Amino acid sequence: MLSLVSMALFLNLAQAQNLTLAFETRGGIMFDDNPHFYADYLNLCVDAGLAPGLKFVWRQRFTKPLTGSQPLNATDMVYLDYKVGDWTFSAGKQVLQCGGFEYDAAPIDIHFSTEFYSHIECYQLGVSVARQLGDYELVGQFCRSPYASMESAENNALKAFNLLFRGPYGSGGWIPLYSANLFEVTPGKYSFQFSLGNRFEITRSLAFELDFIGRSAPGSLSLFRDMSAIAYVSIIPVEWCEIMVKGTFDRNDLWDNPMVERGCSNFKVGLGAYFFPLKENKTVRLHCYYWHSSEGNFVQTGITWKPKLLNLDFARKNN
Repeated sequence: MLSLVSMALFLNLAQAQNLTLAFETRGGIMFDDNPHFYADYLNLCVDAGLAPGLKFVWRQRFTKPLTGSQPLNATDMVYLDYKVGDWTFSAGKQVLQCGGFEYDAAPIDIHFSTEFYSHIECYQLGVSVARQLGDYELVGQFCRSPYASMESAENNALKAFNLLFRGPYGSGGWIPLYSANLFEVTPGKYSFQFSLGNRFEITRSLAFELDFIGRSAPGSLSLFRDMSAIAYVSIIPVEWCEIMVKGTFDRNDLWDNPMVERGCSNFKVGLGAYFFPLKENKTVRLHCYYWHSSEGNFVQTGITWKPKLLNLDFARKNN
């Protein structure tokens, strides 16, 4: 089935303006109570410009089960993006628009995380509109709620309303990534949640990130009883090496939240390093990460590979 879909895709993209095809994969060894080898990601990534302003994005995860009741379960993203002037309109299965820099990172680049990040369903069917405001962007989104499930038609139809404000990576200084989110938890009952993501790019080689995520029980408003916090430091001493320090904290003594269970009070802290053997080419990355939590000590070491198989610009060729 995948081969047929891929063949049809490439035949239809023959008239595309540009086409990028890439793979992403990660694997290695995990040292914990039961040391083992792992291969936790194998992704196919397609990005195609179909017409001026119109883009198609597809990312398929082969290490996630494809189930009959959820045929797009293994598909992270598949959506159309249309840009006109400072406006961008999107529709399809896309990223649930929440703030925070841990949440904004691709799963393949995360080695340990908050309980919130581990349990939220961050890819959902929906529509969104974005407005460019100079270097900043404001995004509004209507989509399926991360609390939705296939248990019943009512639970499958739970909705989410999201508003996100983001600054540009690499711009230096303070970069915001804020959101206000209204998630339907059960039919007609909503949880207000908000994220305050802050990145401080001190130099090209030193950056800090501070995230705070607040979650409220349906029908109430609370700031600190159900929350997550993340602190992250990135140091790049040389072009082929990056050193990271990270700490996370989750707490919930408020309500039965499937994202962070009631009674949770979990602190994690870790230290890691990336090594890029090809130096300026970041497609091959070696990693080594240690972290400690209430569950014990963990060491993860391995390799991440992100080869770009095709990068074609048909529009330039025709010109």
